[in-house]
Amino acid sequence: MTSLSPNRFGLAMGITGVIFYVGCMLLMQMVSKETLILLANSLCHGMDMGSVILMDIPWWESALGMAEIFLLCLIFGYITAVLYNKLLRPQKK
Repeated sequence: MTSLSPNRFGLAMGITGVIFYVGCMLLMQMVSKETLILLANSLCHGMDMGSVILMDIPWWESALGMAEIFLLCLIFGYITAVLYNKLLRPQKK
């Protein structure tokens, strides 16, 4: 098996996180608040998310959230690749 490059895998995970974040932003622009609350409630196993959903988020807050998601996904991807590579090594007898 081949090993993963932690930097490349982390970057791929970061970009994927940003794509999902942009998708969520677009979804919030396309549907009504009631529909968004219904979707969020179903994703969170029935918890009432109506009180925490904000529809008028400033652009700078969205940009900050996008940067945070990118960094969290990048770190998660990097750690995943490092652990994968460590566990991939054959065991010595």
